[in-house]
Amino acid sequence: MPDHSSYRTDVPVDDVLAGARALLRKRRYRVETAEDAVSAERGYLREAGNLLFHLSVLVVLVGFAIGGMFGYKGGVILVVGNGFSNNLTQYDDFVPGSLFKASSMEPFSFDIKDFSVDWLTSGPRAGMARAFDARLAYRTSPGAPEQQYDLKVNHPLTVGNTEVFLIGHGYAPVITVRDGKGNVVYSGPTIFLPTDQSFASFGVVKAPDAQPTQIGLEGEFYPTVAFSKQTGSYYSAFGNTLDPLVSMLVYTGDLGMDTGTSQSVYALDKAKTTMLTKKNGAPYRIDLRPGQTTKLPNGLGTVSFDGIKRWTKIQISQTPGKRIALAGVVLALIGLLGSLFIRPRRVWVRARREGGVTLVEVAALDRSGGGDVATVLAEIAAALPGAPTKDAGEEQS
Repeated sequence: MPDHSSYRTDVPVDDVLAGARALLRKRRYRVETAEDAVSAERGYLREAGNLLFHLSVLVVLVGFAIGGMFGYKGGVILVVGNGFSNNLTQYDDFVPGSLFKASSMEPFSFDIKDFSVDWLTSGPRAGMARAFDARLAYRTSPGAPEQQYDLKVNHPLTVGNTEVFLIGHGYAPVITVRDGKGNVVYSGPTIFLPTDQSFASFGVVKAPDAQPTQIGLEGEFYPTVAFSKQTGSYYSAFGNTLDPLVSMLVYTGDLGMDTGTSQSVYALDKAKTTMLTKKNGAPYRIDLRPGQTTKLPNGLGTVSFDGIKRWTKIQISQTPGKRIALAGVVLALIGLLGSLFIRPRRVWVRARREGGVTLVEVAALDRSGGGDVATVLAEIAAALPGAPTKDAGEEQS
């Protein structure tokens, strides 16, 4: 053995072996006795840790499988001030599990009363949102009393088995379009989707009922507008609405909304439209700040930028197996810690008569590899019956 020692003593063999058994049991070793030797081992929980870790992986997989089959995940974008009821028709996107039933959905509802953002004003990330939260008024069922909740990132609202997460936000400029006859053909907050960290956002406006022709607007919203001489274009210098501007191109013609085919509200079908241009052939662009109105050429009507509202991106999910998965993760950590920190060790003590004295041999082995058992070996050898003191000049090898 790499780690071993020996000594000679006048203590009888049986007494040495009996003392070795008592000593090793006291140190929580499992002991077995042969004719002239005692063997012992400890650290069996290491193997139990390995087994627990691998079994817990199966538990985690079962938890995820249950959530994937019986749960669902959906998302909706809501303008601040609007409400939501938890039914399938209210979602913008919805991904159900293969065994999902609509009857398992919690009958809750909520209104977004207010929304606030804490902006970074200095440093390399200046202009980004440091924190944001939406204040909700919600009911767990149609007849339940109204409750208040501050919905924040990583601070979801839990209703029964369903969780409501706040995952994003942006701006919804309030735009009004009047056609050539003066009729309001579009009015309300329009969701613009952010394209960068400064919340420069892209959006479209569709007015299919405008006369004498349909009107489509496509462009960007800049919360704090600035102009780049290098690129010759606008950009947003800050995420907060310090100097907002909406800049859009104008399209006329068939917007493709009368075919019965569904369209994205964030994209404009320009296949059968014509972009308005100036006399020099440059695109006709309207730039508006809040409260401003511009008149479109050729008697098409007017476009007004009436104000700004905020929108929030809400994710709603139901994951039935999440507690099973969590229990599996906890068990996996326990098993991993056991397999890493518990060291299985074996110790042998052999005693036999040789030359009229008792020869005692002690050896130890670390089964985990790389462990230092020299100290353990020295302590056990020193505690055995008849072991010499440090000054006795004992034989060791």
